[in-house]
Amino acid sequence: LDLLRIEEDTERWGELMTPVIAQIEDLLLVGDFEAAEQLVGVIVREASPAASQTRRQGAMIAIDRLVSGSMLRHVITHLATIDDAQFERVKRLCVSLGEVLVRPLAEALSAEERGRTRERLTAILLAFGASGRQMVERLKGSPNAAVRRTAIYLLREFGGSDALPDLTELLEDNEPQVQREAVRAILSIGSERAYRVLE
Repeated sequence: LDLLRIEEDTERWGELMTPVIAQIEDLLLVGDFEAAEQLVGVIVREASPAASQTRRQGAMIAIDRLVSGSMLRHVITHLATIDDAQFERVKRLCVSLGEVLVRPLAEALSAEERGRTRERLTAILLAFGASGRQMVERLKGSPNAAVRRTAIYLLREFGGSDALPDLTELLEDNEPQVQREAVRAILSIGSERAYRVLE
């Protein structure tokens, strides 16, 4: 961690990313979320506009590699059993990586059957706020029906009545299960406008 913070040679800093990513994945595998969050924090800071272009580029590549690697799989294995303090740390870690993680989280949620894990994946997605909602809106066009159903669920959680236009679009989906989920979501809004849409 200290080496990452003080390394001035931008080329060498980029070379450090491969072992650092492997270290983060190992830490998440064994559930050492505090150490993983510290390492991720250094990478995220270097991905900011304040960093040099070379370091920023190396950090952005590292974030992409983390998101596409085993990181999320390791996180999900712990979600059902970790305590609330650890979960808050995991949530902060995920949100710090940015909206690039929203789609993989939503796809993981669409395949997840354990109630506690689903609940916590939802909480992480909601923590992304407006940027998370924008990404979820894009998921309603996914070719995967399970992902579209998850998008409906998340739009309802994100937006309440603000989600009505997006949910209305999904009433025309070619998958009956997606249509049913859209109807349920609109019913749960319960406003006069929502009932008019269903009429």
